[in-house]
Formats: sequence, C-alpha cells, structure tokens
Amino acid sequence: MLLTVATPYTCTEGHYVSALLIAGQRWSATASEDHYTTIVVLMRNGADLRQRDAKGHTILHWAATRGHKMLMRLALTTAQIALEPVEVTKIVNHQDEVGYSLLMHAVMSLQEDVVLKLLQLGVDANLVCHEVTDCNKLQHTLQHTLQHTATWC
Repeated sequence: MLLTVATPYTCTEGHYVSALLIAGQRWSATASEDHYTTIVVLMRNGADLRQRDAKGHTILHWAATRGHKMLMRLALTTAQIALEPVEVTKIVNHQDEVGYSLLMHAVMSLQEDVVLKLLQLGVDANLVCHEVTDCNKLQHTLQHTLQHTATWC
C-alpha cells in the first residue's frame, strides 16, 4: 500500500524531502545501480509515486527521460495495484512546472519504446506545455518517433 498524506509531497527551497525523491534525483544524475536498487526497494515497500520535486518531476519523469523501461513498468504496475484508476491517470499525465508530461520527457529524450508504451497505456498525447518553442519541437519529434516505430509491439 502506498503512503498517503493530506498534502502532496513536494520540495521546499530545492531540497528533496523524501527517500524516493533523493534516490531518484541521484539516480537521474548518475545512473548509479545502487540508487536504482534503492528506488526499487522503496517502491516495493510503499513509497508514493505521486511525490514530486521542486520542479514537479516524479520518479516516472526521470525513468521516462532515461528510457528505463523496467523502472517504468515496476512503477506503473505498483500504481495500478495500489491506486484507483483515476489516480493512475493523474500520475501518467502529470506535468512538471514547465508543463512537460512523462510522454513529452520521453519524446525529447528520444525514448521510442517508452513513448509507445505510454501511448498504449492511454496517456493524453494532446497535453500542451507552457513553452511554445519547445512544444513545436516536441510535436515534430513525436511525429517522427511514431512514423519510425509503427511496427513496435
């Protein structure tokens, strides 16, 4: 069961306030296997995937950016077991402070497998970010990705 609190986990003054966010941020910066193992242990023991850092990033944003399919699968499976479907939808469509969703992070990082997996899960491909220049680049990259991965299963 995931931990729940009255208010969402967030960071204040740039400090990561949970073990999951600390491990996630360090893993994102270093790709350390030790930090990845810590993330897995925390998730399997109830860490809330809705936790986000000061920029609005969740553990799933970091996994999407790195194209880490196993972590994405574990996190999404954990969420589907522990949360109501409406909460899972909120998690996969969550946008960071700039407005980037998991799908947008995966597209910008050219993580084709993650893009297609997220689309299969039903993420909202029509979410709009706040920075028009980046969104135009993002739309072009998404179209290119989909054209070149039409045979992916």
